[in-house]
Amino acid sequence: MKNSKFDYNLATLLLFLFITSCIAIHTAQEFGQYEGDFLFRQVTWYFIGFGMILGVMYLDSKQIFRLNWFFYSLSLFLLIALILSPESIAQEINGAKSWFQIPGIGSLQPAEFTKISLIICLSYLIQKHHNKYEDKTFKTDFFLLIKMGAATLLPILLIMKQPDLGTS
Repeated sequence: MKNSKFDYNLATLLLFLFITSCIAIHTAQEFGQYEGDFLFRQVTWYFIGFGMILGVMYLDSKQIFRLNWFFYSLSLFLLIALILSPESIAQEINGAKSWFQIPGIGSLQPAEFTKISLIICLSYLIQKHHNKYEDKTFKTDFFLLIKMGAATLLPILLIMKQPDLGTS
């Protein structure tokens, strides 16, 4: 299985992290000071993450790049929607309005999805730039930095509006 895209060492490491986190959460919940079942949430999100990893693992980078601007736009839309949402959907917690409250699921922080979409967007910009400019000069590299800065600035400004300095 030399050509396999599956990394067994990484999968084993993730399995150990999963088991360790479940034991730690279960132990912390035994004392009854927390409301809700955090262990169930942890297991649920691990399975969702595992499904996402499998999905991305078998996609070609060209397929991901084709969806680049869709994911980037969707993440910006979610950040704007978060700012404009009423308190019933997006409560202010610790001075920041950073999470959507989804009944039955819990909270969802759009800034976390924005981080992933921004990484894909920046890698797309870099790859496209390097294909277009084979001769690297200060001028072409500076132009790349301007494009990357512009792509990064809007999400940062929207996240700062929450305000969430740590995430931005």
